[in-house]
Amino acid sequence: MTNPYKTGDSCQAKWSKSALVNVRGATLTHKRMSTTWNAVARVAKEGRWGNVAPDNLTEKQLRKYVEIRRDVDLISSHCLAVETGHIRRALRGAGREDFADAITNQMLGVPQGTRIGTGKVTNPEVLAAARENASENVRAIIDLCSGIGLRIREAVCCGPSLEMWRKELDEGQPLSVEIETKGDRPRCVFLRTEESREIASSAIDRAIEYLKESGQEFLVGSVSLEGAMRNINNYFAELGLEEDNSAHSLRRDFAVREYFHLREEGLTRREACGKLSLALGHGSSRHRWVWNNYLRATLEEMGLADE
Repeated sequence: MTNPYKTGDSCQAKWSKSALVNVRGATLTHKRMSTTWNAVARVAKEGRWGNVAPDNLTEKQLRKYVEIRRDVDLISSHCLAVETGHIRRALRGAGREDFADAITNQMLGVPQGTRIGTGKVTNPEVLAAARENASENVRAIIDLCSGIGLRIREAVCCGPSLEMWRKELDEGQPLSVEIETKGDRPRCVFLRTEESREIASSAIDRAIEYLKESGQEFLVGSVSLEGAMRNINNYFAELGLEEDNSAHSLRRDFAVREYFHLREEGLTRREACGKLSLALGHGSSRHRWVWNNYLRATLEEMGLADE
């Protein structure tokens, strides 16, 4: 198989072109992969591997990459699993399917873990401790995820939207989420409960104040989005917001709170999940996905899954 890149391409370009041979993917996927390729280039440069590419990466180098990202960069287990998935995709694009399939995450030392966790809402004690120990900007991110149902990336990058959200919230309008959304799909988020509105209002004010005083572009101090995401993942891990109590569990807090309100308004389970699917950025027809991944485990624990 002919490699999809040229000899003179940069390290990042070689990995990117190889990964995108068969599947183009969404814009957000491209951005997330670029983080992986930048990390590969940095680790290769520091390790003096030369211009490493998908057609010449060795098992030893791949193991070393995982070790550095896990033990030095301290990225989450989920993020590391995503990155090794990107690398396998590039290896397959370069015709190395057998190598990609043979080197499992377990062999590489990628810790088991997931941003999805158990599928339940955040443990209240863990959440309370995290909020108490977090800095003002990180607390704002926690509450933006819990109060509005934002993905952590959307919360980190929400600076340009904050004043608009403040106005929309004051006027009782849905919040327009447009920046760094999955698949670049904008959405409107209705905050139906007073608790969601209070959490969101306080978080928006703190975020506006932080950005005004710090002069930062992101809600986490960094000159790049890659650095900001790495920092917030590390901060969350230090606060205990990982795995079962990850940023994704904060989105479940929002989903469960709003679900109860929708059911009290007389909507069926399917109808309520459909509205939540839109608010969470999953489109109009993912009601079953929302039920299984955001609601079911928590409601089963409460004995309410059949209602």
